[in-house]
Amino acid sequence: MSILLVYFTAPDDSAAAEVINWLGGPDVGSQDGSVDPYPSALTEFDESAQLTWIATMEADPTGTVPEAELGKTIALKGQGEIVVHRLSQAARDALALLDSDPEASEAAWALSELGDLDEVVEDAPALIRLAVEAQRQGRSLYCWLSI
Repeated sequence: MSILLVYFTAPDDSAAAEVINWLGGPDVGSQDGSVDPYPSALTEFDESAQLTWIATMEADPTGTVPEAELGKTIALKGQGEIVVHRLSQAARDALALLDSDPEASEAAWALSELGDLDEVVEDAPALIRLAVEAQRQGRSLYCWLSI
């Protein structure tokens, strides 16, 4: 079994949730051509490591993060074969920080738990650029996951 993860930005949760119905994900656009592909990043590093990173970044062990700021699954197809998840703004911002200062970010700590930070950062430049752009535009960062 393989897992495909595509990170993307969309205007809002409603638009991002519609991607659940697009064959192939956010980087292909809607089948009827009414919506162009969203800015996307397909990462090269291990899928299970990515899921671990998301879970680590989304964790709130203190219970102090407002619910609106937590990551959230916004669309689910079937028994979870396809999922659209909005990453928390903190995860987006920490990931964007890797662009300018790889060691200053909470994302760096979370990613380093998965292995060699330099290797992961080297394999994830498109994702980092996407997070920077999402942050600049005030948009959320989403993950389309297909099993």
